[in-house]
Amino acid sequence: MKSKNVFIFGDTHGISDSFLGQLDSIMKKNGIKRNSPKKDNIVIIAGDCGFCFWSNNYFTDEKYLFRQRYEADRRKLLTKFPFTFICVLGNHENYEYIYSLPKAQIFGGKCFKEPNVENVFYLRNGEVITINNKKIWTFGGGLSIDKVWREEHITWWKDEIRIKDFKKGIKSYSENQIDYIITHDVSNEIFNIIAPMLYLQEKRCPLQNYFSEIKQIRPYKKWFSAHYHPKKILRLNNNKDIVLPICTYINLQEEADLNE
Repeated sequence: MKSKNVFIFGDTHGISDSFLGQLDSIMKKNGIKRNSPKKDNIVIIAGDCGFCFWSNNYFTDEKYLFRQRYEADRRKLLTKFPFTFICVLGNHENYEYIYSLPKAQIFGGKCFKEPNVENVFYLRNGEVITINNKKIWTFGGGLSIDKVWREEHITWWKDEIRIKDFKKGIKSYSENQIDYIITHDVSNEIFNIIAPMLYLQEKRCPLQNYFSEIKQIRPYKKWFSAHYHPKKILRLNNNKDIVLPICTYINLQEEADLNE
């Protein structure tokens, strides 16, 4: 059976021309034809996809309604690409909209599916997906340090940190021989390394402690995260922990070949 192509992106914050250009670049570099089966080419976004940020029912102002229509039109552009888009959730996500979507499954993981865009899926926290016989544990969320300037239900949602999912995540990680981890935030150990590098504020997130607990359960091959917008890909902990910049991707198969 032919292996699937898997590409992991950092935050995309919407469907920008830059993101679409990256998809075109992936196709050209990897010989992926426009009519290739979507199920054979997987794009996983490590949080803050921003595909549906303005998609809620609270808006009456025409300015916001315009953003909502524009965003829906941009989502439809994704159907023209030969990719399946799997989104691990971040902190800047419209959780109320996402959790109202139809439930589905993708590669063995429970998710929510865009009803009018057949190739976009939003993973629930603590799900394990299996691609190319490799198990990938996923967990979304992060702390919005700019929360004070945001408005709940409009530009901020309390589900950015779902502590109620922690127990489920520990169970799914413990019960599976995990190869790769994809999250939005990082563990305490990685935060301590990148904080001085990126001049980060010392504002701790419960997820960082949680991910440190996950690390103690069993080894993993590589852990991919995003959230902190470094200017270049950060390879830490002997290349086992990788932090991705905005709209930057890695090819999972190439990463696997580096150390395995």
